[in-house]
Amino acid sequence: MKNILKIIIILFVLITNLTFANEKSITKPLEKDILRLEWKHQFEFAGFYAALEKGYYKDIGIDLEIKEFEEGINISEEVLSGKATFGISSSALILERLKNKPVVLIGSYFKQNALALVTKPEIKTPSDLKNKKILAVDWEMGHTSLGVMLKDYGINENDYTLVKHDFKVDKFLNGEVDAMSIFTTSQPFELDKLGIKYNILNPANFGIYSYDVELFTSEFVINKDLEKVKDFVNATNKGWAYAFENKEEIIDLIYDKYTKRKTKEALLYEANKTEEIFKTNVFKIGAIVPELIKLNADMYANLNLVDKNFNINTILKNYYITQDKLPIINFTEEEKAFLRKKPIIKVHNELNWPPYNYSINNKAEGFSIDYMNLLASKIGLEVQYISGFSWNEYIEKLEKNEIDIMLNISKTPSREEKFQFTSAYTKNIDAIFVKKDNNNLKSLNDFKGKTLAVIDGFYEEDVLKKHYPDIKLLVVKDSLEGLKKVAFGQADGAFDNFVVGNYFIEKNFITNIKPAFEIKNSNFNLDMHIAVNKNNTVLKNILEKVKKEITQEELNLINEKIFTANKISKNTIALTKEEQLYLDKKQIITMCIDPNREPFEKLDVNNNHIGIAGDYIKLLTDRLGIQIKIIPTKNTEESTAFSKNKKCDLLNFINQTSSRDQWLDFTDTIFIDENVIIGRIEMPEIKDLSKINATIAIPKGTAMYEKIEKEFPNLIIVPVNSQKEAFDYVEQKKADLTIHSLIISAYTIKENSLFNLKILLKPKEFENELRIGIQKNEDILKSILNKGIYSITQDDKNKIINKWVVVKYEEKINYTYLWISIAFMLVISVFFLYRQYILKHNNNYLKNEVTKRTAQLENSNLILKEKKDELYELNKNLKIKIEEEVEKNKLIQERLYRSDKLASMGEMIGNIAHQWRQPLSIISTIATAIKIQKEMNLLEDKELIENMEIVNKNAQYLSKTIDDFKNFIRTDKTIENYNLTNSIDHFIHIIEPSLKSHNIDLILNLDDNIVINGSSNELTQCLINLFNNSKDALVDSNPDRSLFFIETKLVNNIIYIFVKDNAGGIPADIISKIYEPYFTTKHKSQGTGLGLSMTYKLITEGINGKIEVSNKEFTYENKIYIGAEFVISIEK
Repeated sequence: MKNILKIIIILFVLITNLTFANEKSITKPLEKDILRLEWKHQFEFAGFYAALEKGYYKDIGIDLEIKEFEEGINISEEVLSGKATFGISSSALILERLKNKPVVLIGSYFKQNALALVTKPEIKTPSDLKNKKILAVDWEMGHTSLGVMLKDYGINENDYTLVKHDFKVDKFLNGEVDAMSIFTTSQPFELDKLGIKYNILNPANFGIYSYDVELFTSEFVINKDLEKVKDFVNATNKGWAYAFENKEEIIDLIYDKYTKRKTKEALLYEANKTEEIFKTNVFKIGAIVPELIKLNADMYANLNLVDKNFNINTILKNYYITQDKLPIINFTEEEKAFLRKKPIIKVHNELNWPPYNYSINNKAEGFSIDYMNLLASKIGLEVQYISGFSWNEYIEKLEKNEIDIMLNISKTPSREEKFQFTSAYTKNIDAIFVKKDNNNLKSLNDFKGKTLAVIDGFYEEDVLKKHYPDIKLLVVKDSLEGLKKVAFGQADGAFDNFVVGNYFIEKNFITNIKPAFEIKNSNFNLDMHIAVNKNNTVLKNILEKVKKEITQEELNLINEKIFTANKISKNTIALTKEEQLYLDKKQIITMCIDPNREPFEKLDVNNNHIGIAGDYIKLLTDRLGIQIKIIPTKNTEESTAFSKNKKCDLLNFINQTSSRDQWLDFTDTIFIDENVIIGRIEMPEIKDLSKINATIAIPKGTAMYEKIEKEFPNLIIVPVNSQKEAFDYVEQKKADLTIHSLIISAYTIKENSLFNLKILLKPKEFENELRIGIQKNEDILKSILNKGIYSITQDDKNKIINKWVVVKYEEKINYTYLWISIAFMLVISVFFLYRQYILKHNNNYLKNEVTKRTAQLENSNLILKEKKDELYELNKNLKIKIEEEVEKNKLIQERLYRSDKLASMGEMIGNIAHQWRQPLSIISTIATAIKIQKEMNLLEDKELIENMEIVNKNAQYLSKTIDDFKNFIRTDKTIENYNLTNSIDHFIHIIEPSLKSHNIDLILNLDDNIVINGSSNELTQCLINLFNNSKDALVDSNPDRSLFFIETKLVNNIIYIFVKDNAGGIPADIISKIYEPYFTTKHKSQGTGLGLSMTYKLITEGINGKIEVSNKEFTYENKIYIGAEFVISIEK
């Protein structure tokens, strides 16, 4: 038996050895795979070369071919099509995923993008690139951190000249360009070798994060062989480690086998710089960090390449894979059972304890929140944040198991009786905050008999009561209330976390508070923990185990996000050392203003600088961290005298003139406003200021005084002390005219009820380009102020203007009926003036045409009859005049439109009739509504005033229509530069009631910097016609949601205006006919078919542009729509 057993054992050993021998003799066949690089061969891809040459890929069965970048190759498409297995991309790879392309990130190497701008030495900040030439690739400026950096400093694509990159440094060396895009790992070496002086603008130095050299593959490859992908990443990471440890060997390999484009010395420079941006002291080679992906997505949102409201978490699950995507944690069976149930964990979220734990728009934010989210993401817990309660209420809820977790809670003996605590996750520094002028309170002992604010329910309250009974405690609900108590003298100090207190001070500009001292006492400064109910040991143990899996790099990212992003510095604009030294030395900058210039600026009773200019200056001081002191003066003349005598460093919001150039330098333009000529209401319109003899009242010492005196010797200047006095002189007939800012004129007329004054002329080239005047030879101060000016966005400007250019009626007399009378007097005046003009030139012709065309225009008469009925209650006689005059004009229009001799006149008349329907309808609707509300005692003064403002503006529009159409048929028509966005804003105001009544959503995407040379009113008329057609189409198609889009852009010096709707488009069989006169698909009672024909002529002949139409399918808010899109193009 023993012999048989021995034989069996021997046979088993033999068979086993034979089996293993056979396995070892079988060589695994190598699979052919291709890696496509994102650029030419260089050290940027050294890890891949090293892994290939050292056999790391061969060891895992991969025969890899490395292909460098080729022009015209789309790397992601090559990988997705299977032509390549792996690819290298920039951080823009995530944009491909957002397009639902199945790319998968498997390794991330450059932890900081090497892309930057090299500039001439004098260019210190991105704002200095305005009006400069930049050598770069167009894609770089719109899709990388370079674009974000420029945007953050107020530089858009129209502010610089883009020169196509030839990937050589010659144009920069020769001074043909001012800046050039480079890789910081390469080009600085070339410039240094040539001895060229330069400066580098690196987005990373301006807080803009992106990364590069992203290794990716496709979902197909992942699903086919996940283990192969993981092995490939491991082999690549091993190759990178070898490359950094053996730089010279790999440099020789690159130079001898792959490329000789760079010298070995240049490759060594690149190798050292590459290792720096791998940041191997923080990140493992190839590590993928989701938080970095999110930061990068924020960058693309800033470039408008990603919707700012898009939740990046929705794509992260399938966007990347890592070796340790789900951490391996040794959970007990009980803990595993808890996690399998995937409970919703309820976590406390405070309303206002930033930057640790707070809520913004019902969204939990802060360090503790991000820490909790990180914990939950590692084990798949779903978190529900509970907001809206006090600290004591949260304590009670945790005790009753109504919530599962409390964050940022300190461990005390009394709390340990009710709760279990994890180990600490962050430190706490307790501090006392006092007024800045209080230097006597240096310890808690100094607070004996004094009042100290403490937050209700925080552990410090109990500790202070126990150990410092002589301190009077003032219990407050939160940190901000405590600091306010100190600021307003209701408490001597406030007890708070050092970081939280400083956050509130800086965020709320509580400038008279400071941190006095840190409390170095073992009873305080307790660390922050996570607490659970006493009976929830399982959850506590799970949290503790997951806490140990959080890496230092993950904590660093949270710290960087929260404490860097929330750090408020007085100086939020990058200044040079020279500029900062200047400010440190200067301390206080003095400024003189015009104290009587509402709504631009004035001094209030407390000598505070208020108004539009006041808010602009506050923006500058906040962003630059400077202190500007206003020197009080009586008027403009005294401010000018003070400036000449150097009693103030700055002279605010003034025009640059030759006389002022004698003692002042000027910043770039900070605000632009038109000047207008004001006269009495009975005065005729002025067409040429140089051809009239009149007196004009102008404040002494102003730029307009100097300009009028120089350019219009025919005018007799009446000097006054203020603009208010100038308006009074005109009203009282002491002067015929005055000239001033459009904003100030409108404000003054309405605020002072000067209803007998009106605008007579907008002179050409009389815009106020307001700047800040600076004493001569203060170039550094000028540079600082310009940086502040560049930081002011269009949104900032709009908010300030909207704040101050609003008429306040609370204490005004009710001028309701006067407003109505004035509005309709304007209408009557326009009609009678124009009627005389028509009758004078066409009297005989009109009589014949009226008879012939009466029958053909019966349907049009119905429209006029409806308007007549609506206006009847307001003015019976006016109704008859409007009906008769518009009817005659309509009759003439159709006949003249077909007449070769009088074609232009016919178009003008038709346009008037067509254009007046909307404003007349608005006036009629408002009048009817006022009557009904009055009869029902529902009429409120505020609403009445707003409606009368609309009536007045529409009446002005009616008057302006006559003038503009007269100009349209004349060869000497006035052409002016106007801002396109302002013109569109005027159009929106006109159609606003129609938008509301038809529930149409208006979506705008406007370039606020576009200026057109032409007639603004003509463009407004075109937009109204396009809108009316869209509105009718939307009413007919009745979609779930009615949308009307306007977009403007400037491309290659051509202005484009895109107008579209979602009404389903124009039928293919009629789209070519829509510009024909009288072509319409509407009932005759709804339209005449002149609108689009008129629009076509105005665009092509009046504006010298083009208009095209097509049906478009588009996506908005994740829903597909179809509609007609009109594209207006105008050469700049």
